Amino acid sequence: MNTLCFQWITSGSRLASSQLEMFVAIMDRQGERLGSEPMALRVERLVGGRDVVLLRVSGRIEAEDVETLRSLIEKENDGVILDLREVTIVSREAINFLAQCEANGVELRNCAGYIGEWISRERRRQRGS
Repeated sequence: MNTLCFQWITSGSRLASSQLEMFVAIMDRQGERLGSEPMALRVERLVGGRDVVLLRVSGRIEAEDVETLRSLIEKENDGVILDLREVTIVSREAINFLAQCEANGVELRNCAGYIGEWISRERRRQRGS
């Protein structure tokens, strides 16, 4: 069993290391309205091998988060997997982005049924346009 060691950084990011050379970076986006949830989007970056990076996405993916996710994916030199198990809400812009990611070779893993169906519908709608 691998042991993970965590170190808190002043920005609130968390680093983890193990025998698998796993790196975890957590990024939080603060809610824009007073009283809204403090964490709308969280992304954890996991490197378990030399040729793949897993980005575990949690929370809500709003339109303003698409560029952040695009930037994170573009920074990777290896294959990218987006783990969407803990995504609760997505915007139409996020759905279009996820469909584009999948078309470009990014694996969408643990996608909620409604998100997968919405991606399929948007793809069919775009083909029909």
